[in-house]
Order: sequence, then structure tokens, then C-alpha cells
Amino acid sequence: MSERVDELFGAAGTETRPRYALAVGLLLLGTVVSVAGMVCTVIPGVLVVLLAWFVVQRDLDRVDSGFLPLTDRPTLIGLRALVWSGVGGVSLLTLVQLAGLWVGGYQQWWSFVIEGLGSPP
Repeated sequence: MSERVDELFGAAGTETRPRYALAVGLLLLGTVVSVAGMVCTVIPGVLVVLLAWFVVQRDLDRVDSGFLPLTDRPTLIGLRALVWSGVGGVSLLTLVQLAGLWVGGYQQWWSFVIEGLGSPP
């Protein structure tokens, strides 16, 4: 019984930790998907980067509520700044893509690609 109580309150070394790896992984994946998505659409990458922001913000809320140790707060604030820069970057890519759609750049690019492939046999 004592071991279970110790585990509940983190004395057994099983205390809850912030999800740094998940947030960084989502940020990198979303950025790569957004850059690759310039060919077609950046929206899936934007959603993944926003999910990274949600994970970091949720962990900061867990620090503020006392569920996570206060010593993790500075690292999470730095990670939040990194995620915000990622949100800004994919937002910029979204604006560039919208501008390309507006001026007809994507139509010209896709017609060039289709003509380059030639007609199907």
C-alpha cells in the first residue's frame, strides 16, 4: 500500500514530466509538412504546429496549477517562444500560398508540370 501512495505523490521517481519531445516533434513535423505542402496545401502542417502550441500551453497550465514542478516553467516558456515562431512561420507560408492562388501562380505551375509530363499513352 505504501508503494502505491508513494507512486501517487511522485516519491517513487514516476512523477509527471512535461511533454517536451512531443511538442518539439510536432513542431518539426508540422514545419516540414507545411514547407512540403507549398506544392499543394499547407493546412495540414499548420494544424500540426497548432497542436504543438496546444501541448506546450497545456503543460504551462499544468505548471501553474501545481501539477508539474515550478522548475519546468522557464524551459516551457522558452519552448513556447519557439512554437510561436513556428506558428508565425507557417502563417507566413499560408499567406504566400494564398497570394500564389490569388494571382494564378499555382494554375500556371500546375499547367507547366502537366505539360512537362506529356500526354498519357
